[in-house]
Amino acid sequence: MIIRAGVKGLQPEIAIIFPLIDAIFTNHGHVCVLTSAVRDKGPGSLHPMGFAADFDSMRDVNPVTWKLIEKDAKEAVGNEYDVLAHDSGSGMHLHVEFDPR
Repeated sequence: MIIRAGVKGLQPEIAIIFPLIDAIFTNHGHVCVLTSAVRDKGPGSLHPMGFAADFDSMRDVNPVTWKLIEKDAKEAVGNEYDVLAHDSGSGMHLHVEFDPR
């Protein structure tokens, strides 16, 4: 996994899933990049508290592979995490947040 410069402030509940997410990207033939963690975001976002992270790849990922990565990540991290492969305006990425219910 590559961690983009400036990424900081993550809570342990997010940091412990890094090996799982990295392995999933690797299994699908991609290098995982942690692109974002603590940052300002809209209401309800867990990014400002360090309970969310965004992951991308070093190269383009086709839509089918994004869905497979999302599926595998959901299974790997369990139901205390929300996982979504989506484009929120800055390009496709995998969003993972610790959100126990």
